[in-house]
Amino acid sequence: MELKEIVDDEYYSIKDEHSRHVEEQFLKRVASEGCKELLFPLYPRVDNLFYDGLRKENLIECYRSFTNEEKSVLYSIVSYGKKMCGHAGILHGGASASTLDQFFGIMNCVLGINGFTGQLNLSYRKIILCPSTVLVKGVCERQEGRKHWFKGTIYDEVGDVCVEAECLFIKADIKNVLERARSKIEKTE
Repeated sequence: MELKEIVDDEYYSIKDEHSRHVEEQFLKRVASEGCKELLFPLYPRVDNLFYDGLRKENLIECYRSFTNEEKSVLYSIVSYGKKMCGHAGILHGGASASTLDQFFGIMNCVLGINGFTGQLNLSYRKIILCPSTVLVKGVCERQEGRKHWFKGTIYDEVGDVCVEAECLFIKADIKNVLERARSKIEKTE
């Protein structure tokens, strides 16, 4: 997997002036920690929830990820559009949960791990305004065999903790799991 210097890429960047300013502040932070932007795609862009389904105006307007050379930390900058609300002006809790699940999936790709989320535990600490731009930070805490444990946090534009997450990711052969599931369905038809 290649890393690139942080650049202004229209596909990943935000158009609205305030969100662009927040993104620039987050870019300075991740660059100061020696992180470089990931070259995508880590996932296929077609038929993917984040890169195809939600990557539209007023939904997920920006999703950029960064890591250091050691791959010991991952950051993502995510911009939520106005149609991602639960309550008016507040990001839907399921959107932040999906963001963290996607984020942990990217962490696993960065680390060369294929598999699935086995468990995702969230603690909501503060609302996330919507629309807004947030910074997600995560680390791999430990691994035992096929199991990998991660911690992640979503920060708002003033640096407050909004959501904390713990994730158990289980290494698996995705192609074989998919083939077994399809085979089982075909047998019941």
